[in-house]
Amino acid sequence: MNAKNEQAVQHDPTLVAIALKDLSSAHCFCGRRKRDQQSFCRDCTSLLPLELRAELGNSIKSGYAEAYEAAKTYLCDQPIERLRGLRAGAA
Repeated sequence: MNAKNEQAVQHDPTLVAIALKDLSSAHCFCGRRKRDQQSFCRDCTSLLPLELRAELGNSIKSGYAEAYEAAKTYLCDQPIERLRGLRAGAA
């Protein structure tokens, strides 16, 4: 690990707690079922940009909670028609 990665980073304890709770949940924040230890259900994950999906692979110390919060914000900003299309199976 290089010195840049070893720097102490301050994380919002509330964001970390929410992210960890949601990670262990059987339901995505959208309400659909998801796999344990997955951030989102398959449909929500498919809507995320690749860069954001990659950031969800970070550890808590490397910014997972912040990436999770950014992903939820991104999904909430998507047009409802796009989300409905996923539920109908027309991604």
